[in-house]
Amino acid sequence: MGNGVWAGYCYKWALKSTERRYGLEHAKIAEHVRNLGNIAWEYGRLEEARCYYARTLVINEKEYGLGHPIVLGNIHDLGKVLYEIGSPIGNLQGVIKYYKEMLMKFRKRLGREHPYIKELHDTLKRYLSMEKF
Repeated sequence: MGNGVWAGYCYKWALKSTERRYGLEHAKIAEHVRNLGNIAWEYGRLEEARCYYARTLVINEKEYGLGHPIVLGNIHDLGKVLYEIGSPIGNLQGVIKYYKEMLMKFRKRLGREHPYIKELHDTLKRYLSMEKF
């Protein structure tokens, strides 16, 4: 059994155990779900990773609010997997739209000069530069 398979098994066990203890939407759940998303991402199981990352985002946004750094990381995780699903050109417009929406929400909450705004803006610029090809 490879390390990724073993890690996935351990994270799934930890997730089930944590869900029984805290419920399905507790912040402690999000860490295990994101780890499962990372494993799925590493092994090219993109649709599975998308589901895990989307669940993580929903849980953390409820727990911490949209302006929290953890939520920004979750948005980035979901954005990268959305980009990879399907052909890059076919999905690029959807990813750009997604990042623009997130950028507007974060600017409203954090202000234009916040470091997380710069990070999100830089990511959006990378995707926009890909659109030209």
